[in-house]
Amino acid sequence: MYKDLKMLTKCQGQADTRRIFRVQDIDSCSSIGHNCDMAAITTEPRDIQSVGKHTRQWMVDARMCPLLQTHGITLVGISDALPGFRFVRTRPDMCVLMAARRGRGHAFIDGQYLPFLTEMAYLMPPRVLHAYAATGRNVWRVCWVCYDEAAIQMPINLGDKPKLVRTHAEPLEEAIRGLYREMMGDGEPPVQRLYVELIHEHSMRIAADLRSDERLIKLWATVEGNLAHHWTLSELARRAGMSVELLRLHNKNSSGRSPMKQVAFMRMQRAAVELASTPTKINVIAEEVGYSDPFAFSVAFKRTIGLTPKAYRTRKKSVSIH
Repeated sequence: MYKDLKMLTKCQGQADTRRIFRVQDIDSCSSIGHNCDMAAITTEPRDIQSVGKHTRQWMVDARMCPLLQTHGITLVGISDALPGFRFVRTRPDMCVLMAARRGRGHAFIDGQYLPFLTEMAYLMPPRVLHAYAATGRNVWRVCWVCYDEAAIQMPINLGDKPKLVRTHAEPLEEAIRGLYREMMGDGEPPVQRLYVELIHEHSMRIAADLRSDERLIKLWATVEGNLAHHWTLSELARRAGMSVELLRLHNKNSSGRSPMKQVAFMRMQRAAVELASTPTKINVIAEEVGYSDPFAFSVAFKRTIGLTPKAYRTRKKSVSIH
């Protein structure tokens, strides 16, 4: 069950009574036992969200601290996980970065569970199956950050499958813990902002372990800054300082996408944010992301996101109202 701790915060300068949850003694899903067959995910994947009976968590979400939304972050937290802590998401509408600080767990990679150990990070892109679980007898401490799939600076928006990487996770844990403590205390917006920036920066650094070629990082930062430009493969290669074939190879290894598909993906990510957060006309958004033909933009958007721009905006407005 939840034990909620009331507090007075001052997010965005407004004093308001909000709740931050410290989660403990949450019942496991009835279908999940301590000796569950984790291999079953390969044959019958289904969504499972089981925190476990003895797991403790400390969390802050974007409703409690709206400043998290500046980077598209929806939820951050720290979990002291014990057996019974198990998650399977078949088509998540978010990306998740999770880093282990101590203990032992497993993460689902390429059709099998692999050890998820101390000072490792599990990077989970949206719309792709991911799964993780606590497996040892001792506490498995993990810190994690959830990004909305439309976030422009999502640290894991370049991959097409989950990945495990070696990392140094302590700074991320301390930043999340600092934000939680601030929210439990004075809740001063300037202090909140510092912790939010640290959380995002450390998330980006952990994800950067996947992107070994700095030339690609600089290239995609340039493209992100001018999505309306008519990008061609030859210009991308020239700006990256490599041949077309080498750019294809490096980007495929880094992100799982061809260079031009990466440009299209980034355009749709930006458009999704604009549709969800601004009243800008759809034809204007189309031009801002490089489409002079609104119909072509609508077709491309639906192919990537699964909804037309108009339907996507309507759905996001409906969700925000409720």
